[in-house]
Amino acid sequence: KGVQFLTLGGANMAGTMSAMRFDALSVGGVLERVKAAGFQGIAFDIEMTIGEDDLVLAQERAFASCKEAGLLVLVTTSHSAPYAAGSDTSKMALVDSWVNDANIDIFSPQLYTSGNEDLPEFDITPCPKDACTYERIANMKAKWVPSLTSQGQYPAVKAFFDEKGIQTAGYIIW
Repeated sequence: KGVQFLTLGGANMAGTMSAMRFDALSVGGVLERVKAAGFQGIAFDIEMTIGEDDLVLAQERAFASCKEAGLLVLVTTSHSAPYAAGSDTSKMALVDSWVNDANIDIFSPQLYTSGNEDLPEFDITPCPKDACTYERIANMKAKWVPSLTSQGQYPAVKAFFDEKGIQTAGYIIW
């Protein structure tokens, strides 16, 4: 039902994103097989990462390859940035890349921690000098479609982001 995404990444060691994992999408017809399996896009769940500049460049290549293959690109992360990046430098570089990347169709900040919250969590991910604010990434080219634990949270989420000048385009129950 709805648009089908293949999800890569996540909040555990098996989901750690690296340059190698991003680059694996561009070889051997992987993206063609993703489409043949019925997926319309790839959801990159970027919460834990390994790498520095190589990671950011590989991420950008992967997003461009997905678009060239006719797939949607969804980026989701723990609140406002990856919570466990290889370094603060790479965390900031990833977020800066998202803001400027026209290949990202949907950005979905995860407004929960465990997935059992009754109310949305509007926390920002810790970064140096509190730089990982929602306002910092507000100019992202992608549509904002926050990830929630229930549809009843959406009115509060919409109001929160409206106050920050960020227009939401619906929500995802993750």
